[in-house]
Amino acid sequence: MAIPISLELYSVRKALAADLEGTMKKVKSYGYEAVEFAGTPAFTAQRYAEALKETGLWCSGWHWSYQPFFGTDEEFEETVKFHKEVGNKNIIISSMPDDMLNSYEAVCKTAEKLNAASARLAAHGMRTGYHNHSSEFKVLPENGKTIWSTLREKTVSDFIMQIDTGNAMSGGADVNAEILASEGRAQIVHLKPYSSKTGYETIIGDLGDDMDYNTILPFCKEKGGTEVYVIEYECETLFSELEGVCICIENLRSKYGNLL
Repeated sequence: MAIPISLELYSVRKALAADLEGTMKKVKSYGYEAVEFAGTPAFTAQRYAEALKETGLWCSGWHWSYQPFFGTDEEFEETVKFHKEVGNKNIIISSMPDDMLNSYEAVCKTAEKLNAASARLAAHGMRTGYHNHSSEFKVLPENGKTIWSTLREKTVSDFIMQIDTGNAMSGGADVNAEILASEGRAQIVHLKPYSSKTGYETIIGDLGDDMDYNTILPFCKEKGGTEVYVIEYECETLFSELEGVCICIENLRSKYGNLL
């Protein structure tokens, strides 16, 4: 059975801000099965829930601030309430301050807090996780491992390590090595194209895209525990937002469909 494909809606943020329902209908027409929202909500939880129902898409996750998980009980409960109304079970922390992850000691302390947040969310049938940028692939001198790998080892198994392939490569990571070391922990994988020559100025399946999908996709399907792929398109020069995300899923299915 093929792993479903979601779209990170940050990829179409301008279109989404102008027309939530219309943009989501277009996303569905391209062949996406789910969507991942990002950032502070622009609309009510009810409107998001209705848009999902109307389009037949489901919510694979939402990129959210770390603060409700490290703040007050009221902040936590408000966050849970919002996501329950939307119908989202995966609240993914989009970033954290550098001092929470810039040393082995900091990673260990942060992991303890994330594990506690995971336990609190589990009581609501929900999960949290973390989405990398480029800085998480610095090697820590204390254990000779990257921040990303260390965080994975220090967090509980249901904490989602949402690796972003393009951001990882941008940070100098050996993307294959990081993914292959995450058996059962690659629950949600961001497939973001990246080129060693042009950076994010490329598209999935293009000759300039340096991602090794022939290694990544089989591992995700067989050993990664991957529940959903999330395509994210960050290039604004080659194609428009909507054109780019349409071509990405078309290329992924046409060139790697037998691996999905």
